[in-house]
Amino acid sequence: MVQLEELYEELLGRLPTEPETNLTLSAANCARPPDEVETQNLKVLAWRLGHDYGDCARYDVVEFFADTASYQRFGLLLFASVFHPNRQVTLHLRHAEATVKKIRIECGIADAASPHLSGLATVPVAYGYSPSPIGHIHGVVAGKSFW
Repeated sequence: MVQLEELYEELLGRLPTEPETNLTLSAANCARPPDEVETQNLKVLAWRLGHDYGDCARYDVVEFFADTASYQRFGLLLFASVFHPNRQVTLHLRHAEATVKKIRIECGIADAASPHLSGLATVPVAYGYSPSPIGHIHGVVAGKSFW
């Protein structure tokens, strides 16, 4: 099975790191991912009870833990899956503490030749990536909570 750490090595080295720089990601530079990938460097934990919003809704919640390079490789795997659609990629999570063991990635695109197509069919062709500093996470900016 292919290791996530072995994928997109050349592209990873070309990702911009400074604000005001960019790289356009597309099918041309994001190679088609293999069907099965694994990593030990991404820990995903599921909250058993999820998160409740009042009395009306409960949502699943997962937490991701990884180093920067692993997050970047995971992001490139996601983009590659978007740019090479209509297939399934399974990422096997081998971290000893992970409670989520697999992530299945699918990006389905409507068949424009289908006689049953209704509405606009779009196809993702490119994404302009440019790094920027993190502004806030869940209502926290520079250590100050909005809650």
